[in-house]
Amino acid sequence: MFNSKAVSSIRLIALSMIVTCHIFQGEDMVLAWWFNVGVQIFLFMSGFLFGTKNIDDATIWIKKRITRIIVPYYILLAIVIVFYLVFAKNLLTVSGLLTNLLLLQGFGTGLAGIEHLWFISYILMCYLITPILQAADFANPKNTKWKYIIKLILLLAALQILNLASVINVSIPNVGAYIIGYYFSRRHFYYEKYHGLAQSGSMRRSVIGIFAACILTTPLVVYLTYFYNGSLFSFLVPYKDGIFAWNHTLLGVTLFLAMYFLFDCLYRKKTYKPLDHIRRWSDRYSYHVYLTHQIFILGQFSLLFITANKFFNIAIILLCAILTGIVLQKLNRLVLNKLEQHHQKSDSSAQKIC
Repeated sequence: MFNSKAVSSIRLIALSMIVTCHIFQGEDMVLAWWFNVGVQIFLFMSGFLFGTKNIDDATIWIKKRITRIIVPYYILLAIVIVFYLVFAKNLLTVSGLLTNLLLLQGFGTGLAGIEHLWFISYILMCYLITPILQAADFANPKNTKWKYIIKLILLLAALQILNLASVINVSIPNVGAYIIGYYFSRRHFYYEKYHGLAQSGSMRRSVIGIFAACILTTPLVVYLTYFYNGSLFSFLVPYKDGIFAWNHTLLGVTLFLAMYFLFDCLYRKKTYKPLDHIRRWSDRYSYHVYLTHQIFILGQFSLLFITANKFFNIAIILLCAILTGIVLQKLNRLVLNKLEQHHQKSDSSAQKIC
């Protein structure tokens, strides 16, 4: 059965990896790229979660998901704009402001200092295609294992070709992480577990295949990154960016699945009450901490070098990210409650008129 506790634990680890990535980026360390795999873990996890559910009304589902994402986003954006007007007018540009207001920062250049919000554009796009993924239903057990795999590969290949032909301008490996997560859980949890349509060893074979692809491609990425001298595998150099991006997706998927089965095993054997509080905190605040954290690490308002003590600086950064994340979550709840009250009043007025 699906284990929500395991997913909550992975959510916190993925957030920690992204924060660590940005700290390493600020320190100009090569390890930053490897820790950035937390983004692909998040994307796979999002698809994984929604693959276990069924969408009855696409319009209502999309509206609900988008509201949960954009309300705190716009609250933060409003605060950032005011802050920039007071302390850093040089960071405010018309093009950057419009890009962020229209939620297009994932496909263009938004405001400086909040570049990490490109993720919002991508997750919203993934939400919009989720009803289409459900309708396509590649994971249905009526499709044999190979038919299912071939359909999934052809979909990702078609998207990649459209991207290379400049028909669409998105990172297909990032969208691919979400799609793979969706169809993985759709086949192995929604159909096999919830509907009694299990196929013996099916999940195990899928996991082994994903792990094998990651194990085979990661050494190649390491070689091209750190040891390439212009001879061996030179024919792959023109495709290096694509290889790196897809390997990052495979790495994120592999890490998620490895952690999921590890935590699933641990939580089934024993209840860890102290961890329950941490997991609940992560579920409530992780998105909001993600929204705020980079402001304190990179750019004009970075606290990374505020003193000579790096560990103290990192502690201050984490404290600021957590506190501002909590405040943002409280503001978000306040705005959502006001919107709900307004909606209820509108419904009540409409009923009186009728």
